[in-house]
Amino acid sequence: MKAWSGILTVVVIVLMAGLIVGLSALNADIQRLDAQLSELKGSSGDPASLSGAPSTLPEPAPALDARIVSTSATTTTFAVTVTARFSGPADLLAEPPVLQGAKTYPVTPESLGRARFAFLDLVSKGETTAAFVFSGSPAPQESLTLVFNPSRRAADAVSPRREIKIR
Repeated sequence: MKAWSGILTVVVIVLMAGLIVGLSALNADIQRLDAQLSELKGSSGDPASLSGAPSTLPEPAPALDARIVSTSATTTTFAVTVTARFSGPADLLAEPPVLQGAKTYPVTPESLGRARFAFLDLVSKGETTAAFVFSGSPAPQESLTLVFNPSRRAADAVSPRREIKIR
């Protein structure tokens, strides 16, 4: 029994020594990495100072070059024809566009379907022309803006909000 006790003691001592050596090596590696990060970031090595770094990078925003080709109004609708150039993988029609003025005018489902089909040309040609018809007829002097993805942020990479001033 004393032999087993001696062997067990030796094994525990060897394991403890290995653990101490391993932890000190790990600590040395962590200190070396911390020094490298501090050198790269130009900070004092405080991990809290690194937490804000990603937010300082500019968010890429797909570019939209659009122009109004024509507008027309009836007593119940307002139509806008737009030629657009858009670079980027984002979807301008992820949400139905709206016409904003004194009130918000919704796009008709039929014109939205045709516009979605026309907007496929943005992928293949980089340019498209589409007509949007909105329910309601704004006053002739009313200031109007065509808004793509109205509930999104402009910096949204997937479906950015874009506005085109009509009048």
